[in-house]
Amino acid sequence: MGAPGGGRSPLPGGGCVSEFLLTLFWFAVTLGVLVVFHEFGHFAMAKLFGVGVESFSIGFGPRLIGFRRGETDYRISAIPLGGYVKMVGETPDDEAAGDPSALGARPRWQRFLIFVIGAVLNIVLAIALMTVVFMRIGKPADAADAPPLVRSVTAGSAAEARGVRAGDRLVQVGGKDASNPVTAIEEIFLSPGTTKQFVFDRNGKRITADLPIGYDPKYHSGDPGLQLASGVSEAPAPPEATTILAVSAGTPAEQAGILPGDRIVGVDGRAHPSRPELIALISSSPGRSVTLQVERGTEILEILVTPAVMDGAGRIGVEFAPYEGPRIPLGPAEAFAESLKFNRENATLLLVTLKKLVIGDVSLRVMSGPIEIATAARQAAGDGLDSVLHFMAFVSLQLGIINLLPIPMLDGGHIFILLIEGILRRDLSVALKERVMQAGLIFLLLFAGLVISLDLIKRAS
Repeated sequence: MGAPGGGRSPLPGGGCVSEFLLTLFWFAVTLGVLVVFHEFGHFAMAKLFGVGVESFSIGFGPRLIGFRRGETDYRISAIPLGGYVKMVGETPDDEAAGDPSALGARPRWQRFLIFVIGAVLNIVLAIALMTVVFMRIGKPADAADAPPLVRSVTAGSAAEARGVRAGDRLVQVGGKDASNPVTAIEEIFLSPGTTKQFVFDRNGKRITADLPIGYDPKYHSGDPGLQLASGVSEAPAPPEATTILAVSAGTPAEQAGILPGDRIVGVDGRAHPSRPELIALISSSPGRSVTLQVERGTEILEILVTPAVMDGAGRIGVEFAPYEGPRIPLGPAEAFAESLKFNRENATLLLVTLKKLVIGDVSLRVMSGPIEIATAARQAAGDGLDSVLHFMAFVSLQLGIINLLPIPMLDGGHIFILLIEGILRRDLSVALKERVMQAGLIFLLLFAGLVISLDLIKRAS
């Protein structure tokens, strides 16, 4: 039903009906586009091979609205959690009808293409959408492959006891290169209850620590007692990255004499920190004085400030100027290559997650159900077109891969049966296929009910 993630938005009864309706709208738009694309693949391939199509439905359950053209009923149904194309002879008990337009009358290779094309189109759509995104926004000029930065360390955690500090760079986890974004998720997020060897770099010095990975209280995912920021380059931060836009009244920054327009060029002797490094060093110093080197006009001032404790981290009460970092523009070919990389990494993460779910290494809580997906769709819409395309690509890729799993009722289940029949060189009995499909339907209904329940539990936690 989705991937690790989540968020929070008010529901009816919480005083924000309009927000709920917007969330529902963007969920329907996002899922609707992906489902139409997926089901159109089945529809078009079936028509190409002369298979009759009885209905093309967005959603499941009772028919709400629609129209009939030829033999096909195009409809929107009541439950907006997917969709389907109903082909003549698709269900096992229809195969004996002898209709030449029935799905069962087609060769196995044609049935294979009919079932596989929906997932293939979802994967193709994910690649196409991310190609557009990379063409629009480029990619960060900062070293994307740099080791991730420790943004903060949880007070009282094993990481703090082992001497890990904000500003350290994570080089390896469990013997794997932490520069690869898959590593942190596989070796930390998806490995709760284990102990891993962490290797950090601190100003050129290697530090090794064996850290127990605990459980995040909400998702029951891995929590090593430290928070990571993405890799940033070692080049000096550009002026806009650490320039102060505003200073809140009554905060440590105001009391220390920091002014809007000041630029922080050093902290505790570390020159030209990047914005993530600066935030990490301040947030890890609640109640402890730090010395800031501040550029004001042509002067460099040293200002002593003591971060206040807010939400368990140090804050000084400043707002930085808007800054997203330099980006490299990409042409179509380069954007396509970045899209392939993005989708390959996310496909790997999904498969690793599914593997760990099956063997019981992680809780089903790490998966997002319809409620969390709807919330994420609303948040993406609020962040603009690029975020919407990015989110749709992410969900489309997962929809394509999950549909290829050998689960009855999903496309992968039909494909798996076709492969077995191809090996046996005969069709399986109608009764056996019916029982397999019934079992698949029960499994999917139970799974959907479970992830929806977990969505509600996570929202309450």
